Amino acid sequence: MRKYYLVIFLFILALFVLLGWYMYSVRALTLDNYKKEAYRDINVISFLVSERISEIFTQLKYAASLPDIIDFNNNGRRILNGLYNPAASFFKAVSRISSDMKLTYTFPDISAIGSDLSGQEHNQIISKDHLPIMSSPFTAVQGYRVVSLHYPVFSGKKYMGAVAVLLDFDKFSRSEEHTSELQSHSF
Repeated sequence: MRKYYLVIFLFILALFVLLGWYMYSVRALTLDNYKKEAYRDINVISFLVSERISEIFTQLKYAASLPDIIDFNNNGRRILNGLYNPAASFFKAVSRISSDMKLTYTFPDISAIGSDLSGQEHNQIISKDHLPIMSSPFTAVQGYRVVSLHYPVFSGKKYMGAVAVLLDFDKFSRSEEHTSELQSHSF
């Protein structure tokens, strides 16, 4: 009889070991699949954000080449206002910055015009290097948290300042458009 109990005990023990191994394997496989899926999603989102930023820089490059933006007259103001409208959902502002790092113009919140931007690292860099730049998140002089994209403006070879777009960091980073685009891409 004792052998009978021993066999039953060993059988039950083997069942628990097999069940534990099976559950561990399923858990490991599930985690591995989750990690692969998350990695894919991160890559797609990164691609979509890069693509969006590239499109914005292309618009800024074009705007920076226009005589009305270079000379910055009333037509230049209208051009900047037009840049703001198409993507107003995550654009906080479009701006023109002078070569001495003063906010020459900004739309839609014009209250910050004339502000000294020389304390902002990205303005110091573009003023020195004269190359397009994307800032780290910061609080703009208008009071909201943004990421700025700046493109240099030249008259011939003379640096005239920059055109800039301020992106609402919180809205842009969690844009539902990225989510819907993510769901439609299969990489």
